[in-house]
Amino acid sequence: MADTDRALFVAGLEAAVVDVYRVLLQRGSLTAEQTDIVTVLAQHHDEHCVALAAVGLQPRSAIERNDTLYAELNQTVLGDDPMGAIHAVEEHLTATHVASLALLETTDAAAAVASILPVEARHAVALVPTALPPLESDQDAYDEASYG
Repeated sequence: MADTDRALFVAGLEAAVVDVYRVLLQRGSLTAEQTDIVTVLAQHHDEHCVALAAVGLQPRSAIERNDTLYAELNQTVLGDDPMGAIHAVEEHLTATHVASLALLETTDAAAAVASILPVEARHAVALVPTALPPLESDQDAYDEASYG
């Protein structure tokens, strides 16, 4: 698979994430803090989609979301534990970009993914506290989720 094709495929994954995060935001079911977090994540993923589209020599408007991933995320991110599901999404996207980086052959494509990768990794790390129950409300659940 050529770098342009690989970049466009991953751009479609990023577009699916953007779309489902926006649906979640429109529902209005998140706390103010969670809304702020998901808003920033959606913006970052849209920026990643733009960068990957450029590697694929396409405008962002030409990128269609990956419908298979979008359907899966509708079951998880829009489910009972959206922040836990979003944490999993961010971890998977980080792994996807690591795997992609190993396969890319051109400097431009590798540079684009290399600039996205640390942002994705930070998303996953930053989301850990939002996926855990509040410490003061349930120490046992917190310990299980943290140290399980």
